[in-house]
Formats: sequence, C-alpha cells, structure tokens
Amino acid sequence: GHGDPVNSVSSQPAGVNRYVPVIQADLALEETYAPSGGRLGVPVLAVVGEAAGRDKQRTCVPREAAALWLEATSAAGGSRVCSLPEVDWYVFQEPAGAAAVQREVAAFMRSV
Repeated sequence: GHGDPVNSVSSQPAGVNRYVPVIQADLALEETYAPSGGRLGVPVLAVVGEAAGRDKQRTCVPREAAALWLEATSAAGGSRVCSLPEVDWYVFQEPAGAAAVQREVAAFMRSV
C-alpha cells in the first residue's frame, strides 16, 4: 500500500504549506472552468478503470460516464472508450494501470 496521503501531508506543516495552495488552486480552476463551446476535431480515447476505488466510498466510474468524453469531439468515428478491468478509476495510481494506459494509447494512435 501507499499509506494515507491525507494524513501523511496533514501531519507535517511543510506538507500543508506546500500542498494546500495547490489544492486550492485546483479547486478554483474546477469551479470556474467554462468550456469554449468548440469541439475537438481529433479522435478521443477515454480510459476508465472498472475496479472499485480504494477510497472510502469505493468509487466506480461507469463506462457510460467515461463515454461522455466522446461528445467533446466532432471525430466521433475514430473515438472510443477503453475499460481496464484490472485498475480502478485512478488509472495511474499503480504501475500496472499506467502500463495498461500506455498500451491502449499506443494501439489507439496506430488506429487513427
């Protein structure tokens, strides 16, 4: 396991001083972001992990939710959703997930 990142950061003043401003900026960006209204002209690959998350809620992201990314492109014909059964929604948390994404992106790039 990787331990509890929240307790690890919050138990050290230097961690709080370093990461709280980053988290606040991230939340501000998320709350104020407005899409430009345009659609991408390139195919999109949406990658989603099928396993339940390791968070307290055991979060799962349904394939249908990931498929909403396909609405962001006018090149829907080359776009697709890739489900990874071996990883959870945070696909880059483990090396196996990162490797699976790398394989899927490489295959996607060869197909478009």
